[in-house]
Amino acid sequence: MQLSSLLGALLTTSALSATLPQPDINIHISIAEGKGYNGMETVMNQKHRVHTTGVQDINSPGEFRDILKSEKVVIVEFTAVWCGPCHFIGPQYDQFSTEYPNNKFFKVDIDEQSDIAEEQGIRALPAFKAYKNGDVVGELVGAIPSGLKSMIDKAIAKD
Repeated sequence: MQLSSLLGALLTTSALSATLPQPDINIHISIAEGKGYNGMETVMNQKHRVHTTGVQDINSPGEFRDILKSEKVVIVEFTAVWCGPCHFIGPQYDQFSTEYPNNKFFKVDIDEQSDIAEEQGIRALPAFKAYKNGDVVGELVGAIPSGLKSMIDKAIAKD
């Protein structure tokens, strides 16, 4: 089933809270109690990430380790669905991924990839780290757009 068909089916559900897709925005769909697709009773909280930018989700520790081997600077945002400041700066981070097309931008959901978050010493969100050849070459904690741009610029200068 295509995402657009799924969204259409979900939007007919009662007690629906949804943020519809817009450029550079992640989609988060929550359905409280109601009739699900095919009339089944359901309680669910589903996330569908649609990136219209160069940001990619990291889905496993192995994938993360492979990304860190890059000879080019890669930027990683550590985030969580429940993090308000992450939602504030997320669109700006997505925009930076289009402004720096020669570098790769990634996101790690710390709830889905808690091993990565622990290994990287993530204690506050949002957190951003720049890596080159496995080494941290830049770091920022907090939803500070100017600070994030500065961190990215300094890290990329090391390329």
